[in-house]
Amino acid sequence: MRISVATVASILVLLGSVPSAQAIPITLSFSVTGFAGAPPTDPVTGSIVYDAASTTANINSLTSINLIIDGHTYTLGEIGFQTGGVQIIGGLLNAVDIVGGGTTDFFVAWNQTSLDPIELYYTTATLRDLFLGKNFTQFSVTADAATGAVPEPASLAFFGFGLLGLGAMLRRRKAKASPSSL
Repeated sequence: MRISVATVASILVLLGSVPSAQAIPITLSFSVTGFAGAPPTDPVTGSIVYDAASTTANINSLTSINLIIDGHTYTLGEIGFQTGGVQIIGGLLNAVDIVGGGTTDFFVAWNQTSLDPIELYYTTATLRDLFLGKNFTQFSVTADAATGAVPEPASLAFFGFGLLGLGAMLRRRKAKASPSSL
C-alpha cells in the first residue's frame, strides 16, 4: 500500500493542530472581609497555586497554599478541589465544598468562566459557628506569565516520527525519479 506525500502532510498538519495537554501554574489570591457574628479571623487573606491549562480551565492539581485562619496554617495535605462551572478549593475534613462547625475547615468558590468570586466559608475547632464571607476586597486568578505552554512529550514524539517518515518518503521518491547510472 502506498501513501502519498499529500496524505502524510495532511496527517502532520492534523497532528500539529491537536492541542497538547498543558499545565501552567495559576495563582488564586483573595482577601475577604465582613464576616457576620464574631469571627476569629476577619479579614481572611490567602493564596493558592494550582496547575491548569488556563485560568478558566479545570484544576489539575494543587501545588501550594498560603492561608492561616484562627492560627491554623493550612497545608496541601488538608485541601482538595472540585471543578465544573464553579471552581472550589477547600479542606477535606467534611468534603471540599462543606464545612462543619467545630472543625478547622474552609472553602473558597468562584465562577470558572467569569472568574468572579462567589464565597468563602470557614469554621474553626474552637467555635461551632460557620463564617460566610462574600465581600471580596481582593480577588484574582492569574497565570504565571513566565511559564510558557509546553507540549506533552507524546505530542512531540508523534510530530517527530511524522517528520522522519515524511523525510524518508521524499528521499525514496527522489531516488526513484533520478536516473540510475549503469
